Amino acid sequence: MTAYSGNPQKYMHKFTPKTALKVVSKYYNISEKLIFGSCRKAEIVVPRHMGMAICYENMISPGKIAKAFNVDHTMPSWAWWKIESRCRTNARMHGDREKIRKLLTDGRKKVIQANASSVLSNT
Repeated sequence: MTAYSGNPQKYMHKFTPKTALKVVSKYYNISEKLIFGSCRKAEIVVPRHMGMAICYENMISPGKIAKAFNVDHTMPSWAWWKIESRCRTNARMHGDREKIRKLLTDGRKKVIQANASSVLSNT
């Protein structure tokens, strides 16, 4: 089973699990410390799983994801599976995932544009 069944090039960009953690914490309006912690409340677990799932989709190694989110190395693949199955039945969660993906890709585009403009201004 592949990590993401859609167009992988659309979301393939370089970001770290820490970046995903920051974006998810801002999106859900929760502190990174809570997501990084071991709380099992649904308000915390869903954002944690969402962050791990997005990293897993982008082919970041489960070991790096686990270290960034302070979980066991088997959690990222399980979190991806859980989020994927919930997104198929829950339109709101599917929408949240798409918005977070867009935030990550838009942020990357802005960095690329800033780098391109600085290179052009030096010539």
